[in-house]
Amino acid sequence: MQPEDIKSRIDRLTNEQSWTTYSYFLEKGEQDFRRDIDLDHLINIPKISRDQWGTPTLPRGYHMSVSHTKDIWCAVVSHRARLGLDIEINRPIDYRIVQRIASNNEWAYLRQYTRQLSTRHHFWTWCFCVKEAVYKMLPGSPESRIADQNYQECLLKCAINNQRGYFLEPCHDDTYTLYGAFDRDCVYVVSAQKTI
Repeated sequence: MQPEDIKSRIDRLTNEQSWTTYSYFLEKGEQDFRRDIDLDHLINIPKISRDQWGTPTLPRGYHMSVSHTKDIWCAVVSHRARLGLDIEINRPIDYRIVQRIASNNEWAYLRQYTRQLSTRHHFWTWCFCVKEAVYKMLPGSPESRIADQNYQECLLKCAINNQRGYFLEPCHDDTYTLYGAFDRDCVYVVSAQKTI
């Protein structure tokens, strides 16, 4: 898997071009990102700052979200919208991981699919990715993010196709849109807030 592949897959999620994607090999990701964001004339940053909860931040009204897999480092940056990015290796994960992070309403909604999907572990990877992307999009402390209704209900907004087990079209809401894709290597989800 090459960084350029990840970048092009994420860029294809939307035609709106509401963000800029940066993708690199993990060991030089942050260093190369700082160089390229400066070359794009977006902003000059000597290092990526972190807020009091450890969330990566940029100055001057830019919003970013970072994710990495075992060998790829990726960021999305926007001047218009708060973003959340999650990339996961498309590998089996146990449904109980999603059960722990899903709200009661989400889990009740997902349970109708568990019999059909119990062997489709990538479905649970998809659900985890959605929750993580929305969590990263939200401002504030970890506790306030988890309590936020957008986080508590994000899986309810996913149009689950019984044949495939996950949504493929952008999933719109009044406050944010979920964009997602998957392939044999990875699952990708970007959550973009509609207004700041």
